Amino acid sequence: MTINAEIPSRVAAIVRDWLTERFQDEFVFDPIIVEPEVDHDGDEYLKIYVVFDGDQKSLDPGWTLGLSRRIRPELLEMGPRLHGPGLEKRSHRWRS
Repeated sequence: MTINAEIPSRVAAIVRDWLTERFQDEFVFDPIIVEPEVDHDGDEYLKIYVVFDGDQKSLDPGWTLGLSRRIRPELLEMGPRLHGPGLEKRSHRWRS
């Protein structure tokens, strides 16, 4: 399966919606960058970068670590390959 051009923007919107719902005005999440990548086995996955502005102490790492699990049902609606095991391994990097 090839990840089509509209998928990264759709995934970024899903991530933004979840983050905004959870943190409301505590943070500004911008940009949220979703890049298709290929691993060493030739499998595609999405790398998600989230840049935020706000007090990192309020970020709630327990909740953010579960973000890939929270978005999985919506990714599944886009296609069965977008929720696979690679998501947990590589899906997000938090930067301040």
